[in-house]
Amino acid sequence: MHNSRSAPTAVQRVATPKHEKAWAQEQGRAHRVFAKMASDISSAAERGRRVQPVLRNFLRDPLVQFSAALRTLGEDPDRHEAEALSREVRALISGKISAPTVPWFPMQKSNGGSRPICVLPPALKAVHIILREALQAQFAPSSPMYGIRGLGTADAAHHMVVSRMWWKFSGGDLRVVWFAPD
Repeated sequence: MHNSRSAPTAVQRVATPKHEKAWAQEQGRAHRVFAKMASDISSAAERGRRVQPVLRNFLRDPLVQFSAALRTLGEDPDRHEAEALSREVRALISGKISAPTVPWFPMQKSNGGSRPICVLPPALKAVHIILREALQAQFAPSSPMYGIRGLGTADAAHHMVVSRMWWKFSGGDLRVVWFAPD
């Protein structure tokens, strides 16, 4: 007698197509180059070597720009969208196009007031990712900041005041205002 209820068959996993594997490898390579070049900046800064040439290479590298575009797009980015964004990032960094306008709008606070917020266009966000990494690589402390005299947030704020750098929000535009020394 044959049982009409047979054991469920396992769904066989389908292999990832070659183009998807190649795309994943390309993304991985871009992220590895990004991390390696950021590490090179950090190494140059720690050893007291000239950082400028290493930093210039980092900012101009197409794979660094591609990695930043991928990070901007988030998980599972579309290849064509990532390539287009990477081209736009390259044009922004090289100065071939000017930075897009950043829209500002008020966001209501729970206490009834409001604060200005902005939404960065994707290309500008990718440039910010590159710049953030470059700055962190140069200025990352070699030891923990907590409990070390001279490395606290109050000290950082004091140094900003001493150097007379102030952030000012006016007329929907965020500007860094440098005052001439007294």
